[in-house]
Amino acid sequence: HSSNLIGSFFSYPLRFNNSCITIQSGLVVFNLIKSGVSFTFPCVETKENIKLQLVVYPNPTSGDLVLKATLYNNLQRNCSVKIFDELGRIVQNRTCTLFDLQQGLKLNLRFASSGTYFLIINGEGVSGFTRIIKVTE
Repeated sequence: HSSNLIGSFFSYPLRFNNSCITIQSGLVVFNLIKSGVSFTFPCVETKENIKLQLVVYPNPTSGDLVLKATLYNNLQRNCSVKIFDELGRIVQNRTCTLFDLQQGLKLNLRFASSGTYFLIINGEGVSGFTRIIKVTE
């Protein structure tokens, strides 16, 4: 766990391990005693975000393609796969699990015009980005 302590005049990065406590109101706090003075700060848990190494094939594609990522744990986590055109419009949006990405998620861009597309994955602690080139059949 890590937390940033921010006050009027200072910002201290603070690293701690299992030092947060839940007070009566349900708030999770960290209590710091410095030079006999007690400071209480909210605990902010920082979750690691894994940048996925994505493989899309065939790329360039005429329509059908497979998206894969090499993953070994937390495969039940959900993620969203969005494909954008060059103007930023979503042309495909679907949800899947990390297991689906490990096995190879089949996508179809047959309906899309030729051009460059951007695939973005966001999920529980994971993200990824790659480009796809769509060519005419």
